Amino acid sequence: MAKSDIKKAISSTEDVQAIRDDLDALKSDIASLAKTVRTTGENRVVSMRNLAEAKASDLADAGKERLENVETTIQDNPGRSVALAFAAGLLTSFLINRS
Repeated sequence: MAKSDIKKAISSTEDVQAIRDDLDALKSDIASLAKTVRTTGENRVVSMRNLAEAKASDLADAGKERLENVETTIQDNPGRSVALAFAAGLLTSFLINRS
């Protein structure tokens, strides 16, 4: 019977060691996964920031272009521009006084 108990103890020790090895491997895998997730997240943030900066630049350029178009229109037709500004002022005044 003593041989049987020794075999069980050895088997049990081997099982415990196998579990420890599995836990160490799992810990390593989790650390690797966390690093991958962090790196992927950081890359995504950089990508989104670059996209937002590009869109903001495009919008600023479009705004400048439209402003230049308005300035050109005013310079080409100053009388019409004054008349439109006057009409817009009258309409705004009417709407404000109506309230």
